[in-house]
Amino acid sequence: MNSLSLMRFVAKNGCNPLIARQLSLHSVRCMAAKPMASPLSVQNRPKSGESTTTALIARSLQQSPQQLSTRWSSSAAQSHSHAKLWSIERYVSMALLGVIPAALVVPNPALDYLLALSLVAHIHWGLEAIVVDYIRPSIFGAFIPKVMVAYVYMLSIAALAGLFYFNYTDVGLGVAIRMAAKM
Repeated sequence: MNSLSLMRFVAKNGCNPLIARQLSLHSVRCMAAKPMASPLSVQNRPKSGESTTTALIARSLQQSPQQLSTRWSSSAAQSHSHAKLWSIERYVSMALLGVIPAALVVPNPALDYLLALSLVAHIHWGLEAIVVDYIRPSIFGAFIPKVMVAYVYMLSIAALAGLFYFNYTDVGLGVAIRMAAKM
């Protein structure tokens, strides 16, 4: 099943595309608890001679990502927006491009703590995304994914505490990296 037929399925059945995308391509079925309203409401009906898929694509391209996520998400998911978190993750990733060299060139406790915090946050978000993507409740049940996400949080807290402790009691992260590079 290609992406065009998946879009047709989503448009026809009105199920959440995030759920449909996570299902295997061989057994695509809508698992939404409540059926959603059809994406082709009265104002979004295709014009004469325009296919349903073309109408969906044209209207989707005219909307911002926030409007699309609000339109396609369920009422429970609307209360929490991931757009801000996604933006923060990107800003931290870009800030690391400046923080890492600055902490290595200018030995400073504030930069050491900033480096530790930004590295742990960056790695935490990456590991959490891996756990959420690959340890799904549909495969492992409801308990194991929650345990693994909790394990990622514990690992991140331990790493941050260890790096802060190292910065406080020893030479600092930037100086330690420079000393290791001299070996």
